[in-house]
Amino acid sequence: THLLRYNVDVELTATKRVGFHKYTFNQPENSAVVIDLQNGGCWDSPTKAYIAKTGEKTIEGYRYSSGWANDQRVFFVAEFSQPITSLDVMVDRGEAVSDKGEGKIVYARANVDAKEPLYVKVALSPTSIENAKLNMQTELPGWDFEGTIAQADQAWEKALAKIDMESSCEKTKKIFYTALYHTMIAPSEFCDVNGDYYGADHQMHKGEGFVNYTTMSCWDTYRSAHPLMSLIHPEMMKDMMQAFVTIYKQQGRLPIWHLMGCETECMVGNPGVIIVADGLNKGYIEDKETAFEALKNSVMLDERGQDLRKQYGFIPYDKMNESVANDMEYAIADGAVALAAQKLGKTEDYEYFFKRSRSYMNFFDKETTFMRGRGTKGEFHVPFNPFASTHREDDYCEGNAWQYTF
Repeated sequence: THLLRYNVDVELTATKRVGFHKYTFNQPENSAVVIDLQNGGCWDSPTKAYIAKTGEKTIEGYRYSSGWANDQRVFFVAEFSQPITSLDVMVDRGEAVSDKGEGKIVYARANVDAKEPLYVKVALSPTSIENAKLNMQTELPGWDFEGTIAQADQAWEKALAKIDMESSCEKTKKIFYTALYHTMIAPSEFCDVNGDYYGADHQMHKGEGFVNYTTMSCWDTYRSAHPLMSLIHPEMMKDMMQAFVTIYKQQGRLPIWHLMGCETECMVGNPGVIIVADGLNKGYIEDKETAFEALKNSVMLDERGQDLRKQYGFIPYDKMNESVANDMEYAIADGAVALAAQKLGKTEDYEYFFKRSRSYMNFFDKETTFMRGRGTKGEFHVPFNPFASTHREDDYCEGNAWQYTF
């Protein structure tokens, strides 16, 4: 429960695709819900938005935007527990309209006479308003707020119970299960209840027999979160790997940092390669040849500094910022591809990628015992401070020589 500054008590719960709101207006004469389709986080701004009152208690619309995800699309349907007396809409240039509006800037005020608590169900879809309705009908057809809270609690209890941790210290247990909860926030399902999804080719796809995923912050997760998933979420792994390979088919390479069907290009290296290679080696991929094709083609592209590794055998600092970070990440990816090739009996590929994975050795300075940037002539980057870290402007990425050496 949270009290808004407008003297409104707010309680929120959800199913996978439907948010369930409860508003208690302590001053009912001012009861209204403002729907803001303009503002978004992470430098996200709308490119097109639409909202309309479609029934006595229903609103629907969509919001297209560009930001971290450069072509994000969200469709929605909202059902109110009480009649919407009027929908006041403001579109571009402050133009005020009633009941519906479309433009780049859209705000709407749904006015209600909420002498009793107001409940609002909001279903989301990445593909269409119709599928948002289907998600609502499937996941939350009724109005049992307390029951929905209980179901959400049960879902998290089931997920967190996958690891039974015993300790006499309650604080330690709380820390452990909070951390375990954090590992389950992403990747997140990115499809409707019928399997329809928005692809990396920016097309709407009908259900293809797998659960699609997004929020793949692969550089953050490949080291430990994804290996943990492979141990405690085996039932998710087949779909997860299919989602990665499908992204490869649609955009020509495995994901680096995928969000809402869009490649954000965020962070360094080729972390999606490492995740898929691990899944292949652990037996979670049926079509191994297509998966290996995705691995190999992704690490052979001449982009994001991979062409420099082919030319110089490593990435020189005088050719690219974050050279040590990028090259060492590419080296890990090459090592992962080598292991996958070995698993599949592809000896030539194994030898090539194993050898290329040793590129990181170029950065080790025996004199200082740190990994350091190296130039095209083989010289180490000076001046050198192993504690220094300047984001995107030095040889490392969100770290320093100490961390990259370990």
